[in-house]
Amino acid sequence: KLSKRKATLPGVAAHQNAPVELIEKLVKDKLGIVSDLTKSDKHDDAIDVLVGIAKNPNTTTDILEILVKHPNPTIRSGVAAHRTVLDDGLAEILVQDENEGVRVSLANNDHIKPEIAAVLAKDESSWVRTRISYNPNTPPSSLRDLADHYDEYAESNPNAPEDLLGSFFDKFPTKISVKLLAENTGCSGSLLHKIALQFEECNYSIASNPSTEPETLRLLFDYKEAHLSSYILRNPSFPDADFYGVWKRLTVENAIENSAEDYLELLEVFAESSRSTQEMLKEFSKVIVKGGPMRLRILHSALKRNLETPAEVVEQIYIYNESDTWGLCHKNISKEFLGKYVRIVEELFGLSEVSEQ
Repeated sequence: KLSKRKATLPGVAAHQNAPVELIEKLVKDKLGIVSDLTKSDKHDDAIDVLVGIAKNPNTTTDILEILVKHPNPTIRSGVAAHRTVLDDGLAEILVQDENEGVRVSLANNDHIKPEIAAVLAKDESSWVRTRISYNPNTPPSSLRDLADHYDEYAESNPNAPEDLLGSFFDKFPTKISVKLLAENTGCSGSLLHKIALQFEECNYSIASNPSTEPETLRLLFDYKEAHLSSYILRNPSFPDADFYGVWKRLTVENAIENSAEDYLELLEVFAESSRSTQEMLKEFSKVIVKGGPMRLRILHSALKRNLETPAEVVEQIYIYNESDTWGLCHKNISKEFLGKYVRIVEELFGLSEVSEQ
């Protein structure tokens, strides 16, 4: 149905659920338009559709083999940006394409194989080399060559060898460069610790990086810096013993009684964390009240997002906030409680026999 509407055609062509027969029909129709100069008013639209088809992960190799040989580089760039691993033959054609933009599209594609990335790393174009240096499939050896021979440095590439990342830090200790290193999951714990000691502005990146070692996370954790500490609590590398230790120190009642906003921000992490035990989550029943400050309502939302929150807590949230029906969608809510809600709906709208489903 959507394919009959001109404005939606490119989106339909690129959609992963587009039927093969529809893709084949669109290719046949649009290739004719692109080749016919008398239909120049429809030319750009046809190209957009063909590019969408070229990127579509369900487009067959037979069709891609037709598009990869098309004289229009925009269409070939679409094939280079194909959203699944390309056939070896297609990749080899694209890596030798005379058009720089096509090779750049290939270098930007996270689905290319390491051997193709290695070829692009030696491309004559600095644009191509720069883009491939950021591709996560580029082999470590190629990244080293890019740094040694072309001064192409990709501080954010997790494939970069540890010593190479260390040399980036030593050679280019700029705020931008160091921030990229701090966000790189391929960075060693020792390098991240070194960054934490010298660049305070990178603390949030380091607090979020799963490669950061517990020692560094403990160093950064501060109850007075709740926002930063909330990132640390969410980090899977923060040890369970420390995680539960923070919980014991906070206690729900203490945070509420003292109106400690910082504490409440940390409590939000526990309310939504899969690491929180049932006993911990039940403690939140003490903060479920009607109305209340915004921070308490944020805690309610966090509890509803957590699929481990006990039914009695979710139901209590709804009882105090009847206008918020989101809680009724929680998987742990009881059938009996939903039954009560159905009866309320029947009474409000004069309905009868609301289906159990």
